[in-house]
Amino acid sequence: MPAVGIPVATPRWSPPSRQPPRPTLTALCPSNSKLRPPPDPERKSQLLSTCLRSVLALPPLDVLEKDIHLSLEMLDVQVQTWRPRPSTKRGPSGRPGLGSLQEVARPAPRGQCAQAPPQPQPSVPPGLLILAQTLYKQTLKALDQMLQSFITQNPVADELYFLLSHLYVWLASEKTHERQRAAYIFVALLKFLSRNPDLWRSRPPGSLPPGPSGSLSALPPGQPKEDFKRMGQLVGMLGILCQDPDRATQSSSLEGLGHLYWLLMRQRAEETSQVEMQAPEQPAQPSADGAPVCSSGDQKAAPPSPRRMVTPKDHISELDSSQVIKKIMKYLTVAELTDLIWTAIDGLGSTNPSCVQAAADMLLVAIQEHGAKLETVASLSRAIHLQLYSIRISQAKENALRAITLLAQNHTPELVAAFLDFSIPLDSLAFQLWRALGAELPVSRLVLALLMAWLRERPLPTGASDGSPQPQEKTYLRSLAAMNTLHKLQLAREFRRAVQEAYPALLLALLTQMHYVLELQLPAGPPPGQEAQEAQEVATPSPQSTSLEALKSLLSTTGHWQDFAHLELLGAWELFTTLHTYPQGVGLLARAMVQNCCKQIQAVIGQLLPSLQCREERERKVAILILTEFLYSPALLEVLPQQAALMVLARSLRDPSPEVRVLSLQGLGNILFHPEKGSLLRAQLPLFLDGFFQNSEPVVLRIMGTLSDALHCLGLQGAGAQSLSIAINARSFFDDERDGIRAAAMALFGDLVATMAGRKLNGLQAQVHQSMVPLLLHLRDHCPAVVTQAKFTFYRCAMLLPWRLRHTLFCTLAWERGLSARHFLWTCLMTRSQEEFGIHLAQALSYLHSRHRHIKIWAALFLGYTICYHPRAVSRMVNYVNANLLFCTFQDLKKDQEPGIREFATRQLFFLQAVVARRQ
Repeated sequence: MPAVGIPVATPRWSPPSRQPPRPTLTALCPSNSKLRPPPDPERKSQLLSTCLRSVLALPPLDVLEKDIHLSLEMLDVQVQTWRPRPSTKRGPSGRPGLGSLQEVARPAPRGQCAQAPPQPQPSVPPGLLILAQTLYKQTLKALDQMLQSFITQNPVADELYFLLSHLYVWLASEKTHERQRAAYIFVALLKFLSRNPDLWRSRPPGSLPPGPSGSLSALPPGQPKEDFKRMGQLVGMLGILCQDPDRATQSSSLEGLGHLYWLLMRQRAEETSQVEMQAPEQPAQPSADGAPVCSSGDQKAAPPSPRRMVTPKDHISELDSSQVIKKIMKYLTVAELTDLIWTAIDGLGSTNPSCVQAAADMLLVAIQEHGAKLETVASLSRAIHLQLYSIRISQAKENALRAITLLAQNHTPELVAAFLDFSIPLDSLAFQLWRALGAELPVSRLVLALLMAWLRERPLPTGASDGSPQPQEKTYLRSLAAMNTLHKLQLAREFRRAVQEAYPALLLALLTQMHYVLELQLPAGPPPGQEAQEAQEVATPSPQSTSLEALKSLLSTTGHWQDFAHLELLGAWELFTTLHTYPQGVGLLARAMVQNCCKQIQAVIGQLLPSLQCREERERKVAILILTEFLYSPALLEVLPQQAALMVLARSLRDPSPEVRVLSLQGLGNILFHPEKGSLLRAQLPLFLDGFFQNSEPVVLRIMGTLSDALHCLGLQGAGAQSLSIAINARSFFDDERDGIRAAAMALFGDLVATMAGRKLNGLQAQVHQSMVPLLLHLRDHCPAVVTQAKFTFYRCAMLLPWRLRHTLFCTLAWERGLSARHFLWTCLMTRSQEEFGIHLAQALSYLHSRHRHIKIWAALFLGYTICYHPRAVSRMVNYVNANLLFCTFQDLKKDQEPGIREFATRQLFFLQAVVARRQ
């Protein structure tokens, strides 16, 4: 198919009118009568593509004019270059002749520049420019006539959208003039339809010829018309173009919206008329504006209500594009609204910034006005998620996220289910969508409830056909996705209050989920054979680690940091990594809640009772583990009376699970139900203390462990007068040469301190003060178990005394290292009182004789801080022997491998010399 072009300007001696005419688009656009029979779809598609490309891809008219100027200049230069210079000599005929080549090529005299003779500037004949403009207009008109011819031959909705599908790519073009022309053709086609409303009928192609004057003949009255389908898509396309930077495109698009509004009003009026014709016995109902809607068998006549029939030139033309779109949306069906929203979502992926912003604005308006009506919300939200990756305009992204917030007001379950599909792993954009989903507090509460419901959907994978445990279908992915999402949402500001309110239910749900993940036996790391670097790049956190981190973040972000500190300092998180040790981990967490007097115990008990009746064994197991520990809390009886607690435990004795039955039996033996056990246990405590001095280390360890269990079983009754004896005996083993004994003694002392919370310490307070320095120095012990117990017991003693900055103290003990952490701990210890100052200083001096180098070094550092900040007190308490010992110790520290310690020792020697000189 030859392309359409503008005839190139010819030289002056050859006028354009004498040149053979070039083929134009008018030759390709035959009239309506010449397309019989109609071309098949493939040929029609080729014809449309060629014609649209030939017209729309032309440069703008001003560029065409410049091309004509340039063509004329090139032709004139060629003529002047090769035209021979006339000679001044006359030829034989007396006329001026041509000079010789030597004359033509004779160089200019030396010192003079060769000057070309003045050339006349090429001028464009006005007729040529007019011809180019006329040809362009005729070509565009011929294209309009061809499209109208196709519609006239086959006046159905599919034909219209067949034509628009070829035009759509030009409407989204990056070139302004191409969008402008495509919008003009688009609007011209809509104008043709609005001027010929009776054309839109479902009839065989070619059954109705055009009228004599170009208008269309009427069809028989009462013949149904085809619905104007995909109206929403047309409104969306024009709505986006109304925000185009080009004013001509804006104007054409706004005019097109007016024609669409008129067609829509006519269609709605005819639908109302058809309904009234089918039910003539019912009186006519008034319209929204109060005017009655009358039906008529004459489909050609306009609806009788003047307010129903609105022309594009009516008041609709006085509104801006956003108001017009809002007005049109009121009359769109749910399917048409969905088409409009899909068009806006597609526009979010455009490379044109104005198109992206216009699409985002229209998406927000559509959902804000009619979001409650939508049905396919899940697929829409998935498409928005995909388009977010390509949006680079912050305001457009904000509008898209705001649209999700509005959708969540009426479609929260569908959105939660859809978002779970892309929440493993949860990237930053998916996290933004979840935050937008819960931007409003009532919705955030509902989102958490729905996520916990999905979390409870815990199907175990079915084994393969050969009996192997490999799952055939990953039906558990939704539950894991809900777990992953809950983990991330705990850190979101939008869900902070909802998470706080749902803490009891979330705690039980996450504990049960950890058991479920362990049952799945999923791989905890990257697949074998994968390179370490590659695995680090592509591997996502394992479900085991995610479930554990979700529990940690729940405790730390909801204000239950003391319960978190209990497990963190003990290193008890490892207990949640295997099914064998899982019950110990749950029990330790519940025990921490009791010892820290957690305010959520009553609310958690309210969640436990329904869980004990659950069908899943894992939920009943978690509930009974927590309940047996809560029996030691005084808050239990405020929610569950003693007799009711007995009935609950007795009912659990008939549980199908052996583990639940055993735990219930242990709960029935609690001292709460048998107060007489307290005196029996306290009578056995002196015998346990005598066993500390056995020669066998395993025996001593077992005795200390049994004594710790006895203290726990005594609960609120406590050890009574035996507490002081237990404290003295336990402290005497802090510096034992056996690692296990040191760790067990510190653990026993910490358990004793925990039982004294809220009671009068009496003589026990001095034992606590005297234990602080040994515990602090043993933080540098070579045995990891001793270090762990020293941290935990030191923290427990600080909580009992009580110290200020408890949370900072916990963070320092748990994660801080180096001299700054040691300085903070020294400050907390030495700024309490003058009496404690003397005790701590004397203990630190005694540890300079330790045979363990790390403890000796830390004692020296401890004393160094004291010399710096309290030189007078040190000068009064340190004798000559201790001063020499300090000198030797600091001299030894100057050879340490750590630069910070070497520098610190050098400074301390200077301060120590000053202190000794002051004393002398």
